[in-house]
Amino acid sequence: MAYADDPVTYWSSGGVQMATWGSGGKFAPGTYAYTYDYQPGTNIIIGQSWKLVSGGGGGTTTTTPNVPVVTGVSPLETNYSLYGHTIPLSVFGVGRIGGEIIAGPWVANGKASFIISFGVPADPGGSTRTLREIAFDSEVVWDSTNGFSTEAFTYRWYPGTMSQAADPLETTHFGANAVAYRPQMLLAFQDLPLSGTKFGKIPYVAAVIADSSGEDVNLGEAFERLAYSPWVGYTSAQFETSGINDGLVDGGLIISSDIDFLSLIQNFGRFYRTWDILQTDKLRIVDRGSVVTADIGLNRGRLIGDVVIQRSEASTVPRVLELATIDPEQDYTIVPSRAVRPRDPVNVSASVETETAYLPMIMDSATRQSLVTYAKYSEEVSRKKIQFAAMMYGLEIEPGDLVTISGLPDGFRSESFKVTETLHGINHTVEISAEAFLNCEIPTGDEDFSNVVLLMGFEDSDGSQTSPGLTDESLSAHGTASSPNSSQIDTSQAKFGSSSLWINGTSPTVLFGDSDDWTLSSANSDEFTIECWVRLSATPTLSHGVIVAQSLLGVTWDFIITNTGELKFRSTTGGGSFDVDVGTSGAGITTGSWYHLAVDKASTGKIRLYKNGVMFGSATPADSSIASTNGNLTIGAEGIFGGNPVSGWLDELRITKGVARYKSDGGFAVPTTAFPREGV
Repeated sequence: MAYADDPVTYWSSGGVQMATWGSGGKFAPGTYAYTYDYQPGTNIIIGQSWKLVSGGGGGTTTTTPNVPVVTGVSPLETNYSLYGHTIPLSVFGVGRIGGEIIAGPWVANGKASFIISFGVPADPGGSTRTLREIAFDSEVVWDSTNGFSTEAFTYRWYPGTMSQAADPLETTHFGANAVAYRPQMLLAFQDLPLSGTKFGKIPYVAAVIADSSGEDVNLGEAFERLAYSPWVGYTSAQFETSGINDGLVDGGLIISSDIDFLSLIQNFGRFYRTWDILQTDKLRIVDRGSVVTADIGLNRGRLIGDVVIQRSEASTVPRVLELATIDPEQDYTIVPSRAVRPRDPVNVSASVETETAYLPMIMDSATRQSLVTYAKYSEEVSRKKIQFAAMMYGLEIEPGDLVTISGLPDGFRSESFKVTETLHGINHTVEISAEAFLNCEIPTGDEDFSNVVLLMGFEDSDGSQTSPGLTDESLSAHGTASSPNSSQIDTSQAKFGSSSLWINGTSPTVLFGDSDDWTLSSANSDEFTIECWVRLSATPTLSHGVIVAQSLLGVTWDFIITNTGELKFRSTTGGGSFDVDVGTSGAGITTGSWYHLAVDKASTGKIRLYKNGVMFGSATPADSSIASTNGNLTIGAEGIFGGNPVSGWLDELRITKGVARYKSDGGFAVPTTAFPREGV
């Protein structure tokens, strides 16, 4: 085809030069010389058999083709075609897959006819596939529920069977040589108006395809369908899976590059760490799941020779493990996720900046993130390895088995290992290599627990004014607060547990004595967080009611609710009047409801105030350090005489010094359980 920068000169049938493309010239259809005969230096008019003479004029046959000329754009310009490409192999579920042209295109009168292939299903003779959606250039133009969203067009769907017929486009153009492309999943488009497409040319076509086996894919079932397909060729006597519960929600596998089957399942096994891939009488994938009980227990007395325990060398440079999959949330493009590392970098066995692995499956970002993080931690644990020899006396032990070694010298704890290799010798001896494995538990602790300087859950019997209800549960162990007035534990209200602290609005003070822990921010960069669940029984009668404060005769800092339902944090830098006064707008704190109220200060000096995880106010004072003064920590009021009290209930009060837990303008997820009482 001719583009705008082609050095081509056009001539009329009378031999007159009309224009030189690239020089700004235009030409109209019907004024140029065309010939049926191929000549050197000619350019094919795309979609027709006509040839456009690019040099000389006269003596040629003039015919005007019926293809509209669009300056600089060919209706057939496309870079997606299966010619020379690997045809993708799919195991659905349900998923969106991009197609490629396998036949055509043929263009006439501004309309295009062509056939798109979406690859082959793994089980063409088994389940069937239905078409859910058609998209042109990433815009949905038809779906099975609502029909066409643009001008209607003619299409034909072929679900990828071994008996599907050749499309009429094939028979029209190739007659007896027509090809049915079995068992490829096909969409045939006939006379698609190009004027109605996004770019005025043949669109990039994608389709959402669903399998009759269900929208969710169990990976064990998926690998069996793949193994028994004509492209792998295993039988049930040669391959099976057992116990696999891992699946892909609204997903599937789309394999678009050459890979052998064993390598494929080994790639998956790296991330699905509970799988054992075994070759015995047949190739098996066995999912042990969460079971960590050893299959065989061996005492040191049954072992022969030395027991060698080693940990592979680690460097101080953390390797980043990255997993890429097809992401349905990102228009079914390939998207990576990196393993989330702990607060201190994990030492690893190689100083590699990033290692990326790709699994050809449709998976959402949250699942992919958890999978790669779990794999990273598992690989770290497996750096610990053990080698030993044992007399089995009829006991079978194979790779994948779990074995416990007990009776080791002091300093070595009894531990289970996963067998990776066995060498069976004479006299029933077996040389065994094994590695430690991750015994995964859901973390319930607080990774910042060591920074908590006050933690109170107010759990006790009704009316209590002493321990345990008023005892600090943090590692700082400030003991039991005093309640010289009428504030007490109340079992009629609780956010968590069975009780909370009732703050009497007339004589409420609950207090701890002076401590350096109450000096929250000695420097502008010092972080802290104060948070508590609050339920008001009445609006503060004065200008405000105090949730918690450091105060004696004066106030060093306080966290308060105003009589208009707003939050404030105030502090003094020099020990006098408040230098910092940060408030909310629109917080709307009213009586009769539990609210999670919080304030934190980041290392930048920015102070944020939150209600139920939403930031309602912030400021960055020039100096947000807080004076170091003598003063009690008072709860529910300020000063030893209980000034500016609140009326209502408090539950789960926590002060964290040195950490801004939330520091987000976008807010955070509100805790749904009581705060942890231990670290991670």
